[in-house]
Amino acid sequence: MNDLSITQEFLLCSLNDKGKLPSFTSERLVGFLASGLLELQLENCINIEEKKVIVKSDLPTDLDYLQPLFHYIKQASPVKISKVVGAYNFSITDKHLKQLVNSVGDSLAKANTVVIKNDKSGSKYVPNKSSINKIIDKIRAEIFEDELITQDVTILVILLNKSGLLKDYFSKHEQIEIKEKLNELNKTESANLVQGMINKVEGISALLQAPIFPRK
Repeated sequence: MNDLSITQEFLLCSLNDKGKLPSFTSERLVGFLASGLLELQLENCINIEEKKVIVKSDLPTDLDYLQPLFHYIKQASPVKISKVVGAYNFSITDKHLKQLVNSVGDSLAKANTVVIKNDKSGSKYVPNKSSINKIIDKIRAEIFEDELITQDVTILVILLNKSGLLKDYFSKHEQIEIKEKLNELNKTESANLVQGMINKVEGISALLQAPIFPRK
């Protein structure tokens, strides 16, 4: 397995046994969108200024799997981040989300980490358990053994934690240790970056999900 990016690893860990990203689990959708936006920002492709996303440079070829998200932002840049979150997390048709999942999923298939299964509802990406285990083993090695934790692992662990996925891969004792480590990581620049992005996406998601009551 070639080295995967943050977005690729997050999606791989988020897929269920049927190869789907559960749409009813809003935390996973938030994490998936946040991971893609973070990658684009880390590569200086976009910048988020106040409430708008602005394109700064073209998408590198090694990030082709993020083309659907980048294209959506580029065609409307500068675009309100609330519009991006709404299009990917709360669209009635899920058109944009499906395009992004398929693009990242296809890249995972090329890396031999998922098996594609097609049916009437579209493509499913059944994860290779050994590929997920390699990701989890990498996290374990850095969190529990190494003194130096890389930026990518810092971001991935925070995303997994915020998405409620740590419990799927780590024991209760390990989760306690990881969360203790997160208290230390929260002081780093990488943690501030990812937490800021998650806060933006979560905040807008909460507003979009809020019930609208008619005025009396």
